[in-house]
Amino acid sequence: MDKFNSQSSTDHPNPQVWNFVSAPNLHPMKVTITTNKPGTAPGLLFVAPYTVYGAAMIGQTGALIMDQTGNPVWFRPLASRYIQNTDFRVQTYCGNPVLTMWQGTISGTQTSNPNPSSR
Repeated sequence: MDKFNSQSSTDHPNPQVWNFVSAPNLHPMKVTITTNKPGTAPGLLFVAPYTVYGAAMIGQTGALIMDQTGNPVWFRPLASRYIQNTDFRVQTYCGNPVLTMWQGTISGTQTSNPNPSSR
């Protein structure tokens, strides 16, 4: 079983997510870019959408690279909607560009009680 199947479907009718014939298990959220400010640096946009307890999530959680019109260029879904990723960016490792992010669970975001008691 594909490790990304836990939050994907080959039949995803939601118009707010992308669907791909070549990758039917990928469903990143669609993003609408509404501002184009002069002087903004050209290039790709890096986002890492995730959800917290009780909130609706559109599409899959994961790391998404988009062009400046909001079209996906690259997407890596997380294995579970209850895992978060942040600080998604390009860094240098051994002189080569690499994609990095933090991945895990942020304390208090996956429970109905966002303020866990001290132990």
